[in-house]
Amino acid sequence: MPLVAHHQSCNCSRALLGCALSVVLSVFCVGSVHAERGEPRPPPPAPEDPYFAGITHAETTLVDGVFYLSCQSRLELPELAEEALINGLPLVFALTVEVARARAWWFDEVVATAAERFQIQHFELSRHYRVTRMSNGTSSTHSTLASALRQVGSLRQFPLIESQHLEEDSDYTGTLVLALDAGSLPLPLRPQVFLSPDWELQSEEFSWDIR
Repeated sequence: MPLVAHHQSCNCSRALLGCALSVVLSVFCVGSVHAERGEPRPPPPAPEDPYFAGITHAETTLVDGVFYLSCQSRLELPELAEEALINGLPLVFALTVEVARARAWWFDEVVATAAERFQIQHFELSRHYRVTRMSNGTSSTHSTLASALRQVGSLRQFPLIESQHLEEDSDYTGTLVLALDAGSLPLPLRPQVFLSPDWELQSEEFSWDIR
């Protein structure tokens, strides 16, 4: 009886080993086919981000000697930040823009900077959200968080720079960054901005040609 059990165990082991080898060989063969055809191997699927902050569009128009900026952002809050907002904590986001002159043999020269701050609040009694541009106090009311977040970091015809400050024979680029203003948070929460990914809300730089 023990000999039969041992024999059956060996057969199972050999079967498992054969299956494992066949899987390895099939993967190797698929990789070889891609290599022979010059095709890149498909990358592993990227993990989904728990949130997103970014500028999706930006452009400048010249009107009466002034370049005006219009831009659109996309913002999604991580769970912790959304919970804090719904529980009454206002969140402030800063949209920073730089105008730089291209230089062939040196770093680009920054010729102008500007910033606009947006505050988003939730009101429990009326169940609505308010987004306020803190530079001039103008605000808009939204029934959903998604609608309010579309307003944060978005500008229309924002006066950026006068054309007289730009040299005729030079190229200029604008750069935008949208980020949570950590200094606006209550003092106990500020260290979490640097320690927790749930508060690391900052977009990548978005650049476009001004002229």
